[in-house]
Amino acid sequence: MRKALTAIACTAVVLGWSAAAVANPEPHPTEHPKDDHGKDGEHKDEHKPH
Repeated sequence: MRKALTAIACTAVVLGWSAAAVANPEPHPTEHPKDDHGKDGEHKDEHKPH
């Protein structure tokens, strides 16, 4: 009887943990490079002196 109760409790814990993970997924990264910045981090409007 104890083994059955332990198995049921473990199953409930695993299902609860899985449901929580599905309900609260990790946020996706939203930081994207902006169009007005170059790859080296310089602003397009800023020109280097020749």
